[in-house]
Amino acid sequence: GVGFIAGLVGAGGGGLIVPVLIRYAGLEVRAAISSALAIIVLNSAVGFVVSDAVGGELFKLVLMLTGIAIAGSLLGSKLAAYIKAETLKPAFGVFVLAMGAFVLGEHFLR
Repeated sequence: GVGFIAGLVGAGGGGLIVPVLIRYAGLEVRAAISSALAIIVLNSAVGFVVSDAVGGELFKLVLMLTGIAIAGSLLGSKLAAYIKAETLKPAFGVFVLAMGAFVLGEHFLR
C-alpha cells in the first residue's frame, strides 16, 4: 500500500503513512507522527547496517546526523507539550506541501 505509492511517486513514506494512521487506525496526530518516525528510524537503521557504509567515511556522517536527530527528537517532544493537536495537523499538512514544492522545484529547476 503506502510503500508502493511512496516508491511510485518518490515521496517519503512518513508523509503518506501519517494520514493513513490518523484516518484508518484512529490514532491522534502526535501518535501517528511518532509512529511514522519510529518506522522510518527502524527502516533506516536496517538499511544502513546491511549497506557497505559501516566503518567507512559515511559512518561518521551517519553518527553525526543521528546525534542531531536525537537532539531534535528530544526538543520536539518538549515542544509538543505546548502545541495543540488542532494546530499540529494543519502544520504537518503545510510541511508536506512545502516539501513537495521543494522537490518539484529541485526537479524542474535543474
